[in-house]
Amino acid sequence: MTDITVSATAISGTPLNGTASTSSGTLGNFVITDGTTSYSRSTWSSTTASNVGESGGTSGTSANPSRHVVTFNNVNFTVPASGTLRLTVKADTTPWGNAASNAQFTVGINATSSDVTLRGQQSQSTLANAALTSFAQSATTTVVRSSVSIAAVASIPVGQPGAGTSANATGVVGTTEIVGIFAVTASSAGDVHLNTMTLQQGGSAPTGAAVPYSIYDNTVSTSTTTQNTLTNLTGTTAGSQTFGTPIQITMGQTKYLVVRASTSAFNTAGTGAAKTYSLDVTAFTFTDGIITPYTVVANSADFSNVTAVFGGTGSRTY
Repeated sequence: MTDITVSATAISGTPLNGTASTSSGTLGNFVITDGTTSYSRSTWSSTTASNVGESGGTSGTSANPSRHVVTFNNVNFTVPASGTLRLTVKADTTPWGNAASNAQFTVGINATSSDVTLRGQQSQSTLANAALTSFAQSATTTVVRSSVSIAAVASIPVGQPGAGTSANATGVVGTTEIVGIFAVTASSAGDVHLNTMTLQQGGSAPTGAAVPYSIYDNTVSTSTTTQNTLTNLTGTTAGSQTFGTPIQITMGQTKYLVVRASTSAFNTAGTGAAKTYSLDVTAFTFTDGIITPYTVVANSADFSNVTAVFGGTGSRTY
């Protein structure tokens, strides 16, 4: 492959520099790479009326945004015989600034020979009819001004409010037992608000009885001032915990959320193997800033469940 043209199109109705139609125009500093070799361009090559596969209409409107393209010439990517070439496209979104909140766009390569040039490895002759068999379009990318990451810890570290508060590997049933501690960190790009967090219990200890859960912000209290609207979990069904006042996390900082539950109804009786318990964060929502404009967004599609750790393990026993 010696030449490739990549296009970007805004998703209609999402905020990007004020309107969807002007969204992709402010992207810059493009890079395309196969993981080993990279090529770059600083600006768009051109703008055309619409992308392949889009409905016709007036270019530059929010209903049918214009297509911005960047062409990488004189690249040297090898498409292996009977194999796959995987290319990653990167761009700089910082010019969007505050207007980037919830901005969305897709990236694609058109199924035309003019957008992709293929040459024989030995002959270096352009291959005739080398168009892609279909329009290659990415999933929608959502841009946020700041992001959130969540990790599980067995205890709050030294130097933090509530230091030493722990989730033990062996459980002791009670009305306010600590069943998990999660470290929630805001990226260095900006402050965030955590709005909701979805929890899912598992193991053989939970029964069909409803288990009330409460969540505490370590900078306020680890045991007396709950942050969530109390929600019961039954069996292994997940439930969203809504924070009455969104939890503010300063850019680059971490807060530790202590999860407590009334485990009195857990199944801990009988002989034989000990009963087990696990707790996962399966989803969350947050605002990507605390100054308008901001948007309430969900965790990214590549978010994986975060499992509480107890004394260094992912499961506790009773």
